Amino acid sequence: MKRNLLLITLLILLTSLNGFSQYNPPQNFQCDSVGRNYIFTWEEPETGDPIGYNIYRNNEIINTQLISDQTFTWFSTTGCPSDFDIEAVYQFGISEKVSLLYPEEVYAGLLEPYIFDGVCWGIEIVEFPCCDISGYAFRIDDAMWSYLNDLPSNPIIFADPLPSGAEFCIEYTLSECIAMACCTVPVITSIEESPEPEINIFPQPATSVINITSSIPIIKIEILNLTGEKTNIYNPNGVKEWKANIKHLNSGVYIIRYVLEDNQAHFRKIIVR
Repeated sequence: MKRNLLLITLLILLTSLNGFSQYNPPQNFQCDSVGRNYIFTWEEPETGDPIGYNIYRNNEIINTQLISDQTFTWFSTTGCPSDFDIEAVYQFGISEKVSLLYPEEVYAGLLEPYIFDGVCWGIEIVEFPCCDISGYAFRIDDAMWSYLNDLPSNPIIFADPLPSGAEFCIEYTLSECIAMACCTVPVITSIEESPEPEINIFPQPATSVINITSSIPIIKIEILNLTGEKTNIYNPNGVKEWKANIKHLNSGVYIIRYVLEDNQAHFRKIIVR
C-alpha cells in the first residue's frame, strides 16, 4: 500500500515538472527606438505553443491586451534606462520572464558653441533628449551656473561671452533621471583682445528706444538677430552717446555690435519686449 502511494506521488511530481517545462520563455528579446516609439521584437520559444505575450516595464505591464505577434510598439514618455521583461502566456500557465535593460545609457542630445562674429556668445542645442524636460542646469567647468525650469531661447545667449577653452554643460532634469550634454568653448585666436571700454546700454529690456553711451567715441553700431541678420545699422561718426529706434523689432534677444574709434569691435546682448 505504501509502495503504491509512493509511486502515485512520484508520478504526480513528474507530471507536474513535465508540465512546467513546457512553459518555455521567448527567445532573443530586443528593443530599438524611433523617436519616442520603442519597438520590441522577439522569437518564439524553442518548444511550446503560447497563446500570447506580456511585456513589463519596471514590473508594470505595458500592453493593454495579450500580444499575439512577435513585435510590439510602445510610446515612451522617458528616455531613461528601464528594466523590461517579457513572458510567454500558455493556456494553462506562464513562462519565466526574460529581462532587457533599454536604453543602456541616456541620450542627452547634442550641444554646439554659438559663435557670433568670432565670439562665443552662448550654446545652441542642436539635438534635445527625446524625453519630457522639467529643468535645465547650466555648468561651466563643473561649477553650477544657474538653474531654469524653462529654456529662455535656443541658442542660449548670455550677457557676456563664454570663456575660451571652458567646458559648458547642460544638465537636463527628465521625468525619471538626469541627462548631461557638454561641449567645449573653442579658443578664439583670430580676435585681438583689448580692454573693454566703459559703455552703457539701457534700458534693459527695451521696448521702443535703446540708449548707448561710451567712454570712447562710437564709429558704427549694428543690431543683429540670432541668425546673424543685421536689422539696424547706424553710423554715429564719433559721438559718445547714441539713441537707436527699435520699435520695428520683434520681441526677443538681439546682439549689438559696436565699433569704437580704436577700430575694435565689441558686443552686447539686449532683450526687446
